Amino acid sequence: MLGVRRAGVPVRRGVRGLRALGRVRLERIVWQGGEIAAEHLFLHEGVIPNTQISLALQLAHHWDEAQLCWQPSIDEWGRTSLPTIAIAGDGAGIAGAEAAALSGRLAALDAAAALGRIGEAERDRRVGPIRAELARERAIRPFLDALYRPRDSVLAPVDDETIACRCEEVTVGQIRRDRRGAGHADSRHRHLPPARAVQADHGRGAGGNGRCGIAAGAGLPNPVS
Repeated sequence: MLGVRRAGVPVRRGVRGLRALGRVRLERIVWQGGEIAAEHLFLHEGVIPNTQISLALQLAHHWDEAQLCWQPSIDEWGRTSLPTIAIAGDGAGIAGAEAAALSGRLAALDAAAALGRIGEAERDRRVGPIRAELARERAIRPFLDALYRPRDSVLAPVDDETIACRCEEVTVGQIRRDRRGAGHADSRHRHLPPARAVQADHGRGAGGNGRCGIAAGAGLPNPVS
């Protein structure tokens, strides 16, 4: 941000009701109380784990309320509900680049012990400094998760015309109408029409928003799997 300010780029805070408008391509951005001509728009509402592979493997997952996303359930070594598979790094939960590398070292040590390349005593002896460094890297995470928590309007947009999946041009309203009264809120459900089968390709922007939006529209808890 310091570089942005030094370059003279204006920064507007507290923006609400953001809309991207244009006929064939982006022409302007409009928000409550202002607008500006634009050719490019980059949106970011936080990073969440890509769970496509872990879900395809039918590993156990849990909902993380702090990061508002599904995460694979792992133990202290990164082991999943399938004994032969471990997950390290951002695929198991967002904690930063250094923490991702450190969790990989934990998983590697455990794998070496499981394969008989080192003993469990050696594994446990070498893991102490790694765990201490990992704890330091993760210490700030609760603060960051609270400070940059996505707004409810991002997870479950009120406007039915909001695009939930830009690949299929599916709106939030279409998803809600498809699943309202169905008794669950799984946007990946096989009974959805093809254009409504919102995948997790874009994190919060597609699968995540789809499931949160459906739950809100159906009056269900957020989230429901």
